[in-house]
Amino acid sequence: LVGTLLGPLFHHALQIGKLVRSETDLARHPISVVNLAVAALDKRPGAADLKIAVLGAGVMGKLLVRALHEAGHTPRWVVNRSLPPAVEAAQSCGAQALTLEQFRRDPPALDVLVSATSAPGYVLEPDLLVSLAEKSPGGAGLQAIDLAVPRDLPGVDAATVEVLCLDQLKALADEHRALRLAAARDAERLVEKKID
Repeated sequence: LVGTLLGPLFHHALQIGKLVRSETDLARHPISVVNLAVAALDKRPGAADLKIAVLGAGVMGKLLVRALHEAGHTPRWVVNRSLPPAVEAAQSCGAQALTLEQFRRDPPALDVLVSATSAPGYVLEPDLLVSLAEKSPGGAGLQAIDLAVPRDLPGVDAATVEVLCLDQLKALADEHRALRLAAARDAERLVEKKID
């Protein structure tokens, strides 16, 4: 549509975009908390076959389900206080929907719990988190990632439970911003070279 004069410009712009993505670290350091949560799972032992539950089916919960699914960490369970939102979020990735009451009464064997509810306080007790860690199918305990404000999950004094909260993820995001700034300078050099 742009014609023979401007056509090559668009072609070169796409080429340099791909070059920047492949030859710099610009795209390798996520800064959104959802993407940071996903990146944390990539570092976990047995990352390819984690049994994951998402707690919360609101806007953030649905974003988490989609991001996890797209990254190859498809959740097995979506848990919510009321069932219809959980069903809707679960259907998008083939997960099983559970109410919070069902989850508390008969918790599944899982490796990772990612939580993002709008509850005014903790929704699970420390004892339940320890119990989930003991039943972890991967044998590496429970990794719990809490993206809620205020927090959904309490801190747990047990070696088998790791609780990452939003503050820790924000600190990591700040580190990643600095890394992306350095990568942006490399990207600018590539663009300038292409312009020349």
